[in-house]
Amino acid sequence: MESSALPRSGLPGPAAQPPGGGGSGAIWQAIILSGGRATRLDGADKAELIGPDGRTCLDRVIGACRSAARRVVVGPVGADPRVEWTREEPAYSGPARAIAAGMAVLARGADGGDADRVAEGLGHVDWGADGVPHTDGFGTVKPEGPMTWDEGGDGWVIVLACDMPYIGDAVPGLLAAAGQAPADVDGIVGVDDAGSRQWLCAAYRAPALALACAGLARGGAGESVRSLVGELALAEYALPGRAARDIDTPAEMRALGFAVAGAGGERTAGVPESAGAY
Repeated sequence: MESSALPRSGLPGPAAQPPGGGGSGAIWQAIILSGGRATRLDGADKAELIGPDGRTCLDRVIGACRSAARRVVVGPVGADPRVEWTREEPAYSGPARAIAAGMAVLARGADGGDADRVAEGLGHVDWGADGVPHTDGFGTVKPEGPMTWDEGGDGWVIVLACDMPYIGDAVPGLLAAAGQAPADVDGIVGVDDAGSRQWLCAAYRAPALALACAGLARGGAGESVRSLVGELALAEYALPGRAARDIDTPAEMRALGFAVAGAGGERTAGVPESAGAY
């Protein structure tokens, strides 16, 4: 997963938890990225890696977002009814494009129609097949009037990678930090023990992330998440313990007790959203 080393400053501690552990009280939605090539894992599907409890990586991340109003998975389409599915266009065009594809689904509304509350802040928005919103032939969006996203104000979108099987440990803290964020903060980015920003373990104000996605050029590919959100005003959240551990290599997979399905991993079927720790 994508990360970068930056100095740590003013990080809230991992003990910061929202009341009840379930959310910040604000409306929030989730985008989960699961469509990478996994070249260092010999092409194995990270989303389908089986953990010690029989649950896949993707099952665990979806479960960690159980209190989200909506959950969008960007990657190969599956059958899990808890989520909406989409794909960046073209496939494998990078994590920034995947986030834009997820935002396009959220902007269209749960019924698949255009979300007037989003368009109110963006002018006339045409969310293209590549997930990039456009208002004219040059792919530019011109904000007019107040930006709104949902009935709760300017709600939050949590962006997560599916290859971090213990990311559920961080979600309550991200939501708590988002709930306490000053109005001039556009997002909260998780930071690991080494001081690296984990761009795919972060919470962003939906309008700010929508505008960042609008800045992607039509027909482009390969942009980093850091470049996508680089102009946003971001605060940092210190990720607790194992939350930042991801799976990029066979050694990391074995260290976390995961296995490729059919090669020592046995999937547990029908695990409810409320099951166990994430």
